[in-house]
Amino acid sequence: MIISPSSSCSVHSNVHPAAKPAVARLLVAIRQLLESLTQWSQRKMDEDQVSDVYICLGDRINAVVAAFDIDMTCVLCLHVQTALNR
Repeated sequence: MIISPSSSCSVHSNVHPAAKPAVARLLVAIRQLLESLTQWSQRKMDEDQVSDVYICLGDRINAVVAAFDIDMTCVLCLHVQTALNR
C-alpha cells in the first residue's frame, strides 16, 4: 500500500514550528553525549567535560518539551548528572 504525502504529513500539521529544530538539536546533543562518553572511557575527556555535555543535553530536552508544550521536566535525569560529578 502506498501512502500519499498529503495523508502521511497531515499528522504533522499541528506541530509547533519550533519543534523540528528543537528535536534536531536534541539529536545532536545525544550524539555529542555518546561521543563524550566514548572519549571519557578512553581517558580523553574528564568527568567535568562530560557533565557539561550532559547539562547541554538536559537543556535540549527542556527545549523539546517546551516546543511540544508537554508538562514534564528533566528532574528525573538529575541523578545521572550527580553520579557523573562524583
